[in-house]
Amino acid sequence: MAVIDPSPGASSVPDDPGFERTRAAAGQTADGAGLSAFDDTDESETEADIDDDFEPLEPARPASTGITRLIREWGVVLVVALTVAIVVRAFVFSPFYIPSSSMEPGLQINDRILVNKLSYKAHDVRRQDVVVFDAPPGVDFGPNVKDLVKRVIGLPGDSLEIRDCSVYVNGAKLSEPYIAKDTTGAPACTTGFSAAVDPNGDGMIQVPAGDVFVMGDNRTNSDDGRTWGFLEQSLIVGRAFVIYWPISHWTWL
Repeated sequence: MAVIDPSPGASSVPDDPGFERTRAAAGQTADGAGLSAFDDTDESETEADIDDDFEPLEPARPASTGITRLIREWGVVLVVALTVAIVVRAFVFSPFYIPSSSMEPGLQINDRILVNKLSYKAHDVRRQDVVVFDAPPGVDFGPNVKDLVKRVIGLPGDSLEIRDCSVYVNGAKLSEPYIAKDTTGAPACTTGFSAAVDPNGDGMIQVPAGDVFVMGDNRTNSDDGRTWGFLEQSLIVGRAFVIYWPISHWTWL
């Protein structure tokens, strides 16, 4: 018959050797906190299963590979940028420099300007626009002169007259605050047309369809339409719209 230990804190488990053996077979420790009889996990198998869940690490790339890739990427960027610049220059904007004083005081010698080649695709030529154009055939502007810059004064159909040192368009005096001043500070005198331009000698001409009439702002020092006549609009490269260099001369035109 089992004996119960009446002392406080003692285990209430019967003091039976057979019971101890049964408990050990069930996988319990002496204090009853052991593993379950069914928790029989193989540790090495578990580690193998965990390893199967991860991809092997990619080996580190050599430093030279990263540099090559960087050079290749920047090479692509530079090629794209250069292509865009060439396209823009060919079809949209072009830089020109001013080689003479014919457009003073607005445009000084060696000023750099930008020309919008698309302006006259969007709208007609406008009076007092500053334009860059190819040298008209048969007119000698000196060696290596291929492009010129002048201001549009007359449009197709306009009647132009020069009298009292001023320009009249369709009978109205043209306001020209941009022309150079003489030694007294007054606007320089605009001289009349050559005989080749005004064969009648009456000081009046009419601009033909498809042409414009241009003059330089420095009226006393400009080889322009007064000497060689009308300018075909097809020769106009575009409209000059800004002086971009030197920075101290920066302004819209």
